[in-house]
Amino acid sequence: GVPSGAWPGIVSVQATLENGTWHMCSGALISPQWVLTVAQCFFRSGDISIYKVVMGTTDVAQPGPEAAVRRIRRLVKHQNYVAATAMNNIALLELDQPVECSDYIQLGCVPDSSLAVSKLKTCYIAGWR
Repeated sequence: GVPSGAWPGIVSVQATLENGTWHMCSGALISPQWVLTVAQCFFRSGDISIYKVVMGTTDVAQPGPEAAVRRIRRLVKHQNYVAATAMNNIALLELDQPVECSDYIQLGCVPDSSLAVSKLKTCYIAGWR
């Protein structure tokens, strides 16, 4: 039980397969039309039409009225991604249309390069896996 709106920058990347629609990976909304996620999520990247991105929910099975759903216009995997080792396991998703921020949908916080990560005292990891 996570309260609604607790992690408004986290998205669910879902695929519709022969046996239903499934949460595949989590991601972070980094601009109104771009999501940062992992490249390994797109094992069937030849057909990005099977994927959708769900934002504004804490329950992927029942997103609720505050959720937004977008299709993927473009998938950009790291040019040196190696599936066998998960090296450079990063990808960007361009959404088919921008989302509007709300109490439930916000841009993920991305620190600038001056942040000294080694000096941080607290770390949060959010997602569905």
